[in-house]
Amino acid sequence: MKAAFLDRDGVINEDLGYVGKIENFKFKEGIFELLKLLQDLGFALFVVTNQSGIARGFFNEEFVKKTNEFIIKTFNQREAVISDYFFCPHHPDDSCKCRKPETGMILKAKEKYNIDILVDATHPFAINASKNAIDVCKELDIKYVRFERKEENFPKEVVNRGEVGVGKWD
Repeated sequence: MKAAFLDRDGVINEDLGYVGKIENFKFKEGIFELLKLLQDLGFALFVVTNQSGIARGFFNEEFVKKTNEFIIKTFNQREAVISDYFFCPHHPDDSCKCRKPETGMILKAKEKYNIDILVDATHPFAINASKNAIDVCKELDIKYVRFERKEENFPKEVVNRGEVGVGKWD
């Protein structure tokens, strides 16, 4: 299985801090087209995201699940299917194994979906906005594309002649 692992905040949506209301959730421009292209190229799409706002008391786990449902429904309406959504609810000081830069969420997806992490240079890969997410990729030897959180739109160079560009984007 070819898999693309997506960071949420800064990749799927604008990183506006701890968004506690779905109506304040803003998708990044170009994300629907990018994920539809990845899907058309045979990639299963997985979201892996730290959501420490739960542990910090900004919102509860039910809100994160409702937000995930909203994201999945919106992508489905745009014909891009999110295969699964993994999130870590822990505080950075909790020393859990799921919070990025730990590898727990990707390894859980690997186990659940029988993803061969070391297939070849084209898959799997990840699209990330945070240093913690990049560290996970380095740990598991996964190719990645990095977007700065301040980047408003996805660079056109990421999708070149129908091929997904993998490598560091700073």
